[in-house]
Amino acid sequence: MTLVDTNVLLDLVTDDPHWVAIAGALAINDVANAELSVRYQTIKVFDATLAALRARLEAIPTPVCCWLPRHLADTA
Repeated sequence: MTLVDTNVLLDLVTDDPHWVAIAGALAINDVANAELSVRYQTIKVFDATLAALRARLEAIPTPVCCWLPRHLADTA
């Protein structure tokens, strides 16, 4: 399984030849899911697209999403 960001997903859904040969299942996080979903009129169509890409939503672990913003704020 390969974790991909929104840019790769956009290339895949627009049939960019660079990414068309990507093999295996894909994982996306909540951010990529939200960013890509705005392209679609309905959740049903969006879910079908993710299924066709063999992309699975993987949540960002809570410690990571809570720790990182605090850490960045402390270093600013």
